[in-house]
Amino acid sequence: MSHFQDFIVRRNEGSISIGVGIVFLLVGGAVAGAVDYSNAHNRRADLQRAADSAALAGASREDMKNAAIEELARSNLRDAQLRGAPVVVATRDNEDIVRVKITAESPTAMLGILGYDGVEVYAESAAAFVPPSGKIEVALVLDTTESMEDDMAKLRTSAQQLAATLFEYGEENMKVSVVPYAGAVNIGNTGTQMAWMDTAGQAPYHGYAMEGRSVTFCTPPPPPPSTTTPPPVTEPPETTVTPPPPTPPACNEVCGCPGKMACGGGGDGANLSIDNPLKYAGAFLGGLIGTGEADAGPLPYPTPDPNSCPINNPDQINYFDIYDALPGVGWGGCVEARPAPYDVTDAAPNADGGNTRFVPYFWADESDATGPGTSSGWRNNFVDDFAAGPAYDDTTSKLGQWSDWKRNNIYKYNDVAATDLDIVETGADRVGPNRACPDPMLPLTDNQMAVSDRIASLSHRNGGGTVISEGLMWGWRALSPGEPFSQGIDYDEETRKIIILMSDGANSVIARNDIDGTPADDTMGDYTAYGFAREFDQKFPSRGMIDTDADSATPYFTQIRDALDDRTLQACSNIKDAGLEDNPVEIYTVLVGDSDSLTAELMATCATTRSDHYKGVSSATQLSDAFAEIVGDITSAGTSRLVN
Repeated sequence: MSHFQDFIVRRNEGSISIGVGIVFLLVGGAVAGAVDYSNAHNRRADLQRAADSAALAGASREDMKNAAIEELARSNLRDAQLRGAPVVVATRDNEDIVRVKITAESPTAMLGILGYDGVEVYAESAAAFVPPSGKIEVALVLDTTESMEDDMAKLRTSAQQLAATLFEYGEENMKVSVVPYAGAVNIGNTGTQMAWMDTAGQAPYHGYAMEGRSVTFCTPPPPPPSTTTPPPVTEPPETTVTPPPPTPPACNEVCGCPGKMACGGGGDGANLSIDNPLKYAGAFLGGLIGTGEADAGPLPYPTPDPNSCPINNPDQINYFDIYDALPGVGWGGCVEARPAPYDVTDAAPNADGGNTRFVPYFWADESDATGPGTSSGWRNNFVDDFAAGPAYDDTTSKLGQWSDWKRNNIYKYNDVAATDLDIVETGADRVGPNRACPDPMLPLTDNQMAVSDRIASLSHRNGGGTVISEGLMWGWRALSPGEPFSQGIDYDEETRKIIILMSDGANSVIARNDIDGTPADDTMGDYTAYGFAREFDQKFPSRGMIDTDADSATPYFTQIRDALDDRTLQACSNIKDAGLEDNPVEIYTVLVGDSDSLTAELMATCATTRSDHYKGVSSATQLSDAFAEIVGDITSAGTSRLVN
């Protein structure tokens, strides 16, 4: 046997080691060996890159199994020029160090003539997870609407797992906010955020649906008396008789107040004009501002006088006044959406009030279930519509039959006794001004227990609807450094600010059904952060988001959904533009269930990227997997390194 043959490791198997190739070159100096050795060196570099990449990925994902790491390494070698399939072995030790070893054969060219078909090459890599050096702030924006009733347990479990995994990387680097949403968001009714509420009732949309509302009713006058044409005469009459002027038509009594209604020409009723002293300025709030606790003193509500017929609402209404008038009931913490464009911006509330301040949510009492006009099944009846005294105790009058007045009449809250209220403040199906208001949001905190406890306490709410844009906006306001929440640090190069938005359906305001369950021919609907469904339409005292006169072919509630989708997309765009150019706020979206294509497109468009930031799952049982993928993506960037 020659000296060269002494160094052949596996001639019979058609392969030699790199070391043999070197000896071969030294001994034989063959050009063929030099070419194949160079190729083998390049293949080894391919193996090393694949091993490094797989080890780093495995170290960044605690839930990544060895088999998945091995498959990742193989996929990284699919374009490499190897002889046969590589052998990949991945292991993870007790210190979470991931090791990847790859063994393969580099095919030979010149040496193949001599019967040596492959040169063995190998690479080995090890990587470990390193907690992020920068800060991470995450807002969990979670759907707790009526449709989530059967999935709340799965949502709570999945969200708690998500939060726990986030906090594994150190409370010193992680802050989390929890933002439950339905038709509105509950920002809490205590703390410094009260300084940014419209406590004086001066914001243009504060009470706008009730302000200045009045009743006008007049019986049309009888037709004028018929006249007969006198027969023609050949001679003028001796005397001329001037008929007396016609008697003005008599108007109906309103609330038992005769003579208070003026009938104009032709009998068209004119507005009842009453000098009403109520101008709720909110001065009595005193201790409410900054504390969240209502003043226990009496309110300046006058007792309705049957002889003065006080049926005009004042021109300025403060919901805080009405909350304070209801014994044992306080503002629950939900807020209305600000007027456009502030509903989808993070503009700080101005101290001088106006459109930038936040208005308390107030779902007005609806028509009595036992009164006239109740065939359409009012959902939120908690005060007797005629509780304000004898001036209103007339269910047969025009006023008593006008359901719109019964909803918007603020005087029924005056001097109401606790025994006159039918309010439910617990459970999913609540009744009262806070109906459908979800659980309070939790501002950013590094306290893992506080986050876990808040998620564990979440429950769904019946009524209202789904307003995704409000959930998004309060998630953003939780992350931003400005008021009304200032726990978020300033936008900088090191801090990642992330919203994880979860929804199980489309934007909507719930339409009202008749008592038998069939859809009602009604545009009032339920109440959300944008008011009742009717208040979307330009024809009513409203925000003017839709115009049903211009588009009578599209169903009313479909137009509302389209308007809410537009606001959501604008909110997403504004959020993704926030922060620094090279470190913007990120949005991950998770859509649960078999939603329609419009909702899927909305959520995918809202996400920072469709491929990596949008997750669609068919049921809530898959929420844990979707959240795990998101956490892995959040914590993997720059958080693993190669080790010896």
